[in-house]
Amino acid sequence: VPTSALPAGSGEAPLRTLWLRFGGDDQLVSVVALRREATVQPIARSFAALRTLLDGAAGPPATLSGDPSPTGPTGLSAGLLRQASAEYRFRDYYALLRATNMGDGYVLTEEYHALPR
Repeated sequence: VPTSALPAGSGEAPLRTLWLRFGGDDQLVSVVALRREATVQPIARSFAALRTLLDGAAGPPATLSGDPSPTGPTGLSAGLLRQASAEYRFRDYYALLRATNMGDGYVLTEEYHALPR
C-alpha cells in the first residue's frame, strides 16, 4: 500500500505490515497496521499524530492508558514492554492505538474495526 493512500499527517513511522479483512459481502470490516522503528521518537510522534487525527474524527478516546512520551520515568523508553494506548469505542466502530517498547525496537499497532449492528 503506497504511503500516499494513507491519511495525511498519520505520522513519520512508515507502515511495515497491513492486514485488511473483508466481510461476506466484500466490504472492508477491519484494518490492522504495524509500524516498527529502532528508536522511540518516530513511534511516539506517530502515536501523537494518529491520536490527533482520531480525536478530530471520533472525539476523545474512551480509554487511555500508559505514558506515550518517548522519555521519562514512565515513558515508552523506560523499559521492556512499556506501553501506551488509546481506545475509541462506539456502537458500530472500534479503534485502538498502542505503542510498545519491544526491547529491540518500538512498535505502533493500529486497529480499526467496523462492528456488526
